[in-house]
Amino acid sequence: MASNIIKYLIVMLVVSVSAHSFGQKEWDSIKVIGNNIGEKSMSQKSLIEVFRGQKNYWETNEGVLLILPSDKHPGAGIASAILYDMSISEMQKFWLAMVFQGRTNPPVFELNNADILTIVSETPGAIGILINYQGQIPPELLINIQ
Repeated sequence: MASNIIKYLIVMLVVSVSAHSFGQKEWDSIKVIGNNIGEKSMSQKSLIEVFRGQKNYWETNEGVLLILPSDKHPGAGIASAILYDMSISEMQKFWLAMVFQGRTNPPVFELNNADILTIVSETPGAIGILINYQGQIPPELLINIQ
C-alpha cells in the first residue's frame, strides 16, 4: 500500500515537470559554467534537460555532475523556477525521487556562488549555475545560453 502511494507521488511529480518559458530577465540572472563538458553553448531547452537529469554523460565521456544552489542560496528560487518550473522544496523532492528510482546521481547543492565556481572549476564533467554573479568567470568555463 505505502509503496503504491510512493510510486503514485513519484509519477505525479515527474508528470508535473513541464517546460516553462521564462522571460529573458530571469535567464539573464544566471550564468552557466561547465568543466570539460564538450560544449561552449547550449539552448535553454538542452540546459533544462541536463539539469533535470535526462543526460548522464557528456560527449567527452565525462559523467555529468550537477552543481545547484542550495535552499539557503539567495538565488535558489530563481534556479528552481527557471530549470524546474518548481519551488525549491518541489525541486528537492524531484531529486529525491530521481535518485530513489536510480535514474541518475544526485546533484551537489552549494550555499554560494563562490563554492559553485570552485567545484565546477575543479571537477571535469561538472556543470553549475551562478545566480546574479558579478565576479570574474574563467572564459573556459563559461557556457553561452541560446
